[in-house]
Amino acid sequence: MVKISSDDVTGTTKAFVFVPLALLVLIIVATSIDVFRNGGSPIIPFALSLILILIIWSFRKFTWSLADEVYDDGDKLLVKRRKDEQEILLSDIENLFDRSFSRPPKITLDLLVDGVFGSSISFVPINSGSPLEFRNGIATDLSLRINKAKADYYKNIGEKK
Repeated sequence: MVKISSDDVTGTTKAFVFVPLALLVLIIVATSIDVFRNGGSPIIPFALSLILILIIWSFRKFTWSLADEVYDDGDKLLVKRRKDEQEILLSDIENLFDRSFSRPPKITLDLLVDGVFGSSISFVPINSGSPLEFRNGIATDLSLRINKAKADYYKNIGEKK
């Protein structure tokens, strides 16, 4: 079994985002106090609060949903997130999306059948080459093996009929 997900990307990303969030919360509190003491318009604290909500939502959607660990075990993947685990057969993966140029770079697997983590699983792959590569090597390899596993699955179904 080979680990194909990167270590501690979510921890690094969380630290990178929490410092600006803490500063934004302090600015919101300070402007709110100033506005309510001096009788000004509450539009600035309101706008800053909306920005804070948008940042938290996007951070949660794009980072906290990442799998902690993904292991390649030949014809299946073992995915771990927090205390949950799920084995996924390569033939049960509908699509693979490689987002090498996003930050953090990630691979998203859309599943044919919902599992413990829902209908899709995202993880940050181990850096497999140059940052100038168009596609991550792990994504390329997985994509080829997923297509082969699906072809074998449908071939076996056809032979059984």
